[in-house]
Amino acid sequence: MANLTDDIERLQRLGGIPVEYSALREIYSGYASPASKVIQLCNQGLLIRIQRGLYQVAEIISGVRPDAFLVANNLYGPSYISLESALQEYGLIPEAVYTIESITMRRSKHFNTGLGHYNYYHVPSAYYSIGVQAKRTKPGYSYLIASPEKALCDHFVNTDRLQVRSRKAMVEYLTEFMRIDVEQLTNLDCGIIDAAASVGPKRQTLSYLKEAIKCLN
Repeated sequence: MANLTDDIERLQRLGGIPVEYSALREIYSGYASPASKVIQLCNQGLLIRIQRGLYQVAEIISGVRPDAFLVANNLYGPSYISLESALQEYGLIPEAVYTIESITMRRSKHFNTGLGHYNYYHVPSAYYSIGVQAKRTKPGYSYLIASPEKALCDHFVNTDRLQVRSRKAMVEYLTEFMRIDVEQLTNLDCGIIDAAASVGPKRQTLSYLKEAIKCLN
């Protein structure tokens, strides 16, 4: 019982954010094999193995449910939440999203973890930083997420074989295919779309996106 109490106290200090193995190794540096101790904690359900080298303190210890967006930022970075994950978070699309989608400057990658599926899509560095913002969770942690405008841009940039060849076709795609409410579209900042179009891929498509939103205002 004493060892369990000690483990709980040590893990509680880590809070509810993903933690790298190096931090756990430091906490258990007095053990002959910190790696074996980490395996034991996982087997006891006190620690969740997200991916090799990345862990999460279990909710029964931290009091915080693992946040999929926090996990995404820490699993493969630098990256930010975007595409359908961000659009659903903002209430722009009605469909539920089961794979967490992110944008990165690194190569595209997919992870199937103990806490879900995570997809990462590559974009150029000049385009990457536009329209990215920090959002705080209730326990006070923060993760990076695309603004609604940038998430829409990312959707078009990273959807293969998607051809929208006019402003009218763009309006139809947004309102009929994606089923985004017109009122929500009129609240978007065209400046972010314009900035993304100036440096990103599919510049003509993004220009049609900006024109479509202006047309709806």
